Amino acid sequence: MIREIIWNKCKILHFSLGKYKIDGGVIFGLVPKVMWKKHFKVDENNYLELNLNTILIQCGKSNIIIDTGLGTKMDDRLRKILAVDSVQDILGQRLAELNLTPDDITHVIPTHLHFDHCGGNTKIQDDETVPCFPKAKYIFQKKEWDDAMSPDERTRGTYFQNNFTPIPPNMIKFIDGNETIADDQITLQYSGAHSCGHQMIRIKGTGSSDFIFTGDMFPLRTNINLPWVSATDLFPRDTLNFKRTFLKEALENQHVLALSHETEKEKICTVIKNDKGKYLARAY
Repeated sequence: MIREIIWNKCKILHFSLGKYKIDGGVIFGLVPKVMWKKHFKVDENNYLELNLNTILIQCGKSNIIIDTGLGTKMDDRLRKILAVDSVQDILGQRLAELNLTPDDITHVIPTHLHFDHCGGNTKIQDDETVPCFPKAKYIFQKKEWDDAMSPDERTRGTYFQNNFTPIPPNMIKFIDGNETIADDQITLQYSGAHSCGHQMIRIKGTGSSDFIFTGDMFPLRTNINLPWVSATDLFPRDTLNFKRTFLKEALENQHVLALSHETEKEKICTVIKNDKGKYLARAY
């Protein structure tokens, strides 16, 4: 299902690139299962099913893809571990449904370079790994690229270099911090915290309310709650500090958030506060 939202001068097309499973302890970190099982179901292996959500932004003559999902290069062993639901080119299928081809994409902007967010950057063609979008400019935070190029024991299992190193240098733009594109309608907002160079994608509204693809700063609806920080965040206290500031802004301005892995109606949501002062997600 593709959901269309007209937002100021842009058209936002929101869809999923499939599903995969991950251990509940990974996604919920220090939050005990007795708490998170009230909100989510897991299978007999304690695996939780996640969406691979993304957006396509059409603004002026630009067609901008944000996260590209798992792609089609993953080997059978990892597909089995992650219980990936499809080996097909789902992103290509979604573009076809929109009467677009890979040649129509002008920008590819992953929130970060973990394999589940950028696997569709490249593909195998004639035994060679090549960019999926030959006419696009790929925009990466330089900090994220540098960390992905020099992974350590903790990050080696999340950065797969065949998702980004085959992209020719002339197709890459590195940025350092916040950057605006599309006549200042879109801001790439550096957050860090989840990874060294994580960024969120902010689309300007007509008033104070923006549409924000949050990446893995807010993967699920329960992450709106301040203490719920994923075990995959490299800098969890930075995540907490970022969330404290950002959620206050999101509540005051009624920003609309698109969550990266949510499967339920809150995959697009606003932020509310309950009578106990706790932040919650409300479906948009």
